[in-house]
Amino acid sequence: MEERLESRGGHGVLYALFLFSGASGLIYQVVWVRQFANVFGNTVYSAAAVTAVFMSGLGLGGYFGGRWADRLFARRAAGPLAAYARVELAIAALGGALALVLPRLEGLSAAISRYAVGEGGWLEISLGSSIARCVVAVALLAPVTSLMGATLTLLIRHVVGSDVGSAGFKIGVLYAVNTAGAACGCVATDLLLIPAVGLRATQLVAVALNLVAALGAVRLASVAVAPVVPAEIAEGAAPATVDDVRERRSFVALAAALVLTGFVGMAFEIVWFRHLTSIVGPFRYVFSIMLAIILVGLWVGSALGGLAHRRFGRPLLLLGIAQAALVVVALGALLSITRDGFFESLAQIHAWADGRAPWLQALAAYWPPAKPILACCAAPSILMGTVFPLANAHAQRVTAVVGARAGVLYLANTAGAVLGSLVVGFVFLPSLGTQRTIFAVAACAVAALAPLVVAVDEIDRAAARRLRRGLFACAGVGLVALAAFGGVPPDALLRQVVPTPPEGSKTLAAREGIGETVAVVETAKGRDLHTNGHPMSANDVGSQRYMRLFAHAPLLLMDRPRDVAVICFGVGNTLSAALLHDEIERADLIDVSRNVLSHAHWFAATNRDALRHPKVRVHVNDGRQHLRMMAPASYDLVTLEPPPIAHAGVASLYSREFYELARSRLRHGGMMTQWLPLAHLTADLTASLVRAFVDVFPVSVLLAGSPPELLLLGVNGDEIAADPAKIEAKLSAAPAVAAELRTIFVDDLDDLLGTFVASAATLRRITARAEPITDDAPRMEYQPPRAQQRPGGILDVFHPNDPAAWCPACLDGRAPDVHLVPYLEVMKRLYASGVFWNRTPVNVTISARGMEAVGRSRYLKTWLGVPVSP
Repeated sequence: MEERLESRGGHGVLYALFLFSGASGLIYQVVWVRQFANVFGNTVYSAAAVTAVFMSGLGLGGYFGGRWADRLFARRAAGPLAAYARVELAIAALGGALALVLPRLEGLSAAISRYAVGEGGWLEISLGSSIARCVVAVALLAPVTSLMGATLTLLIRHVVGSDVGSAGFKIGVLYAVNTAGAACGCVATDLLLIPAVGLRATQLVAVALNLVAALGAVRLASVAVAPVVPAEIAEGAAPATVDDVRERRSFVALAAALVLTGFVGMAFEIVWFRHLTSIVGPFRYVFSIMLAIILVGLWVGSALGGLAHRRFGRPLLLLGIAQAALVVVALGALLSITRDGFFESLAQIHAWADGRAPWLQALAAYWPPAKPILACCAAPSILMGTVFPLANAHAQRVTAVVGARAGVLYLANTAGAVLGSLVVGFVFLPSLGTQRTIFAVAACAVAALAPLVVAVDEIDRAAARRLRRGLFACAGVGLVALAAFGGVPPDALLRQVVPTPPEGSKTLAAREGIGETVAVVETAKGRDLHTNGHPMSANDVGSQRYMRLFAHAPLLLMDRPRDVAVICFGVGNTLSAALLHDEIERADLIDVSRNVLSHAHWFAATNRDALRHPKVRVHVNDGRQHLRMMAPASYDLVTLEPPPIAHAGVASLYSREFYELARSRLRHGGMMTQWLPLAHLTADLTASLVRAFVDVFPVSVLLAGSPPELLLLGVNGDEIAADPAKIEAKLSAAPAVAAELRTIFVDDLDDLLGTFVASAATLRRITARAEPITDDAPRMEYQPPRAQQRPGGILDVFHPNDPAAWCPACLDGRAPDVHLVPYLEVMKRLYASGVFWNRTPVNVTISARGMEAVGRSRYLKTWLGVPVSP
């Protein structure tokens, strides 16, 4: 007789509570990956470690939670529901504790981290340090993630009760509800909560959702009407079928299949994230859209899997059909998207949205990145979502072990997912490349059909033969799809992400690594470095001008600098500039990517093979983590030019906490320079970025490298005043530095000191009402599409009204050969004209005094269209 646990609220209320639980779990995951990036470094290794611990905890929690749930159900039918309430309370407590603890762990991470000499003599985090970090992650995350995993199997035990015949449908609905909550949590976290209230408050929202789920479950359990527990469960006896060799072999084979499906599912996700961000950009909103679409697909697939079983039965055959369809759809979808198609969609939607309501423009801007993500991920995710309910539909035959069996299947699936993330991310992609990795993963999906054949345990031999033939047919379909994909040109997917060079240009190199795909493109102006399909650095004159000034400007202002830290290599412009100063005794180069560094030789003509210089120590590490590992007062200069400012993870190098760390590693009188790319920023965000810097470096100045590429320069001291006589003396003693400055159109002190944009007092005044970028509020990463600085907005920060604060000697007659005021007059005209946005020379009205400045400066002439000598 079917036994049900009926409550006055019904299962509808319980599903709503589990939706809240799913939302909270995804909120935690998104925030924790972000916070651990600050703790362990913003690297693929850090993200992989946190994800692996998170998934492992879910799987183990599901396994042990399922066994516990069976024991509770044997004693009292409402036992699993009451236990679920207690588990949600515990998750809330641990989640709240982690919200307080995680931001304070950077010191611990640095204390357990050491460098070891790696390949090529470069320094990298030692194996022992990596193990210690994993131990910390396990200690912090394993308890709470295990509890999260237990919530699923506890509720499976409760919802299924003794009605194992409908287990597939009920588990499908339950899993779908939880995944729907996760999708909502994903969208809410990155698009609403973190931009509005910050990381800590976002975690408290998750805590509140756990509390709602817990209190609701307590209420449901208290009013439940408990049915009679079946005698065989209450007495601890199990039906004979549990010991049946055939049935047990079937279950073991099914679990093995779920290891493979978990591997395949996570492997596809890893490839999708790498490939699609290379096409649409590694922005935070892109990651959010992609994860949300995958979760929605799993949600729909789980519900469809349960419905399909209730309608058709035969769960193993349905599972085989889903795997074969996954191979066909996933391979075809990846080949259907192109970079050119994305940019065409982008242009079309921009043209359509122009002139429409602002809210409609903002909403429409999400469609171009969402379109290829939908095409690539939606259908495969739906097929992957069918796996868990269909597997349970086949496995759940014995009332006494519903929770245990669900736990084993969940553990098998998550174990495969952990293995997939590690093997694909660190072995397949760097060694095989994207296209062959996809082929290998699809082959694993076909291989998952083999244990399904073993899992066939139909008593009717004719029925068993028909089922096996059906699974063999599914395998045949998958093999045909693999053969067709094998006939695709071997570089088809790589060509999708490496931009087609413009006419007269060519791609010199392209290689896929652990963290990114790197390409070197030669153009008429020089060579460009692309990572994941997007320009990252270059050695044309304009790029060299501002990147080299990151080093030259502060080093010419300082007395006897010795030690320099250069964070982010790019193509080596800044590092090679620092090495021209003979005073420098040590230059530490810090970059997270070996792949980028291995392409340095393509730019040797301009970086002078800087990585081989005897003064250089190369550290393959996150820049923030490196500074944390160094002793206070280690450097005279810390300079960096991070990846594009809107890219995910970059905010950790622009926050107030990062600047506090950097200042603590500077000696007295030491300086820091930071990139401020106005073309990538809104006016409000510009103010927030500058505010974070001047809060920590109140003695600072804003300079123009190659507008709109600006430089923030701060000093760990009491003043920052350019002394023309001292600079002239240093340049006379360093002819190589003077010669290089001339190659970037800095011919004299006018060009150098004329980079002045705003003094510290001006910066404090214009940012007084701005909220600074912090680790808790990294707003720069959460800008919507098309959020960029308006033309002319550069005037919001261009205030050269007090040049005496920058160069007193230039105005009091001590430097008669410096003509700073007329030079800045011309620069202001140029800023107002929009020339630095349009990148074409303009005609502007300039005073006679300003024209004298133009006559002396090749740099000003280039922007005014005046012919210049080389």
